[in-house]
Amino acid sequence: LAAMRGEAVALSYGGSFPPGRAVVSPYLSEPLLHDGRKWDLRTYVLCTSALPMRLYLFTEGVVRYAAAAYGSSGRAAYLTNT
Repeated sequence: LAAMRGEAVALSYGGSFPPGRAVVSPYLSEPLLHDGRKWDLRTYVLCTSALPMRLYLFTEGVVRYAAAAYGSSGRAAYLTNT
């Protein structure tokens, strides 16, 4: 459960990663903002076949906004994978 609260998240510089399983994602120093807040859009796709490729795009998705403006102090300015 610690990973779900961001407690197991670590930054790595110079390409060195801790041993074991890891998810690597680039850090965006200038994220796309809307009204000064970070946001993201999630859509869902179902792949039922690779050959021939058959994909279904769900008509509903999720939009998330941070609770505080980006750059302000505190965790409310960031989005997490919840």
